[in-house]
Amino acid sequence: MVVQEYDDKTSVPNHKVLILFPSTLRTHDRVAFLSTIFQEQYDEQKSIFRDVQWKTKYYKVNLDLYVDNYMVLEEWINEFLSEECRELREILSGVIFVLDEIRNDSSPHIRCIKRLLESMDEDIFSKFFVGCNFAEDMMNETSLDDLNSTLMDLNLEVVNWIDKTCSSMEKAGPERIKEILDIYQWSNMDYQREDSERETDPRPNTVDMNSFISRLDEAKLKYQNIEDPEEAEKFIESIIEELSSMMV
Repeated sequence: MVVQEYDDKTSVPNHKVLILFPSTLRTHDRVAFLSTIFQEQYDEQKSIFRDVQWKTKYYKVNLDLYVDNYMVLEEWINEFLSEECRELREILSGVIFVLDEIRNDSSPHIRCIKRLLESMDEDIFSKFFVGCNFAEDMMNETSLDDLNSTLMDLNLEVVNWIDKTCSSMEKAGPERIKEILDIYQWSNMDYQREDSERETDPRPNTVDMNSFISRLDEAKLKYQNIEDPEEAEKFIESIIEELSSMMV
């Protein structure tokens, strides 16, 4: 497993994000993924991309991107669940699975990822997990919503790569992946805004990040105690709307 080569040489280690590509994914698709999501140039000779800055209007953090490949996802997951990879699992902030075939929750790739998340000793709700559907045939909005409703209790969301905006006007495709990273609660965030924004923004106050993070923590705790999938989905939608309004 290539990503076992990680190390932490800085006093404040960068956040680690694992990106898992199918070995059959073409180079130009890898280039498109990294450049679209992270504005990073893909290099097939590299397995770790260090000091990648993730920045929003309100904060910025430094990431190390670990890029790995799988030929058979089940075999990769078996290795990832081994004791040798425990430290790696613990330090990861999130995992993005790039998948070449997803139909429903019975699809082999989804079954494998569900087994991974059900088997992890680590707190899966302290991390983020995204399945990016890179298949030529994208799932329609209804099928995608139905699939994600079954995955909520595992903190996994599936996103079509080729998607712009769904009928509800929520973000979709690459923009949804970026949004998931934007609202993730990174530690050691630099909340300092750009000087140019301070000069041009007529609003007297910036978002209260302490209140934002506190509300996010409360939402996480409440969500974990909701047993009804439909109620959980409605709760997530309301929290997204509430948190978004706090950042406007």
